[in-house]
Amino acid sequence: MSLSISQLLQRLLPFRPRPVFLSALDLKIPYTGNAEPVLNLSSFPSDHAAFFYALAMGFWFLSRRLGTVLLVLVTVLICLPRLILGYHYPTDVIAGALIGFGTVYLIHAYVGIGQLSSIAKLWEQRSAGTLYMCFFILNYLIAAFFEPLRSLAKFIRSIVATIT
Repeated sequence: MSLSISQLLQRLLPFRPRPVFLSALDLKIPYTGNAEPVLNLSSFPSDHAAFFYALAMGFWFLSRRLGTVLLVLVTVLICLPRLILGYHYPTDVIAGALIGFGTVYLIHAYVGIGQLSSIAKLWEQRSAGTLYMCFFILNYLIAAFFEPLRSLAKFIRSIVATIT
């Protein structure tokens, strides 16, 4: 959900170029780096921050210790490199983090972990195979940062654009 909100804001808010593409900042991409895939994507807010802080926050509600470790790891291993490479401004990451925290907090406050786990347990009792298949697909999409779904959405948009 946080990723969807971040994507929606990127499309609704004015375009914000990424720092790496601003000549005034004179940032250099590392030798092995390639910033071309993000050239036409707005930097505000950070998708990565929204998504991974939401994941870490979800674990924080389950275990404070594990969640705190994951929040630190997200900051150091995911968000800090995106700042250093010039893919985002600090405000992009902060906004993404707030989106991630906010969506998980609202889901936790209004739905609760108990209700979600009871739904999962009921689903497992009725059809364990479909539950595991769906979670496998979800894990794959998380690992691929939902790129297959993004590609599918672009393809559908292009078809709809040619029809209309």
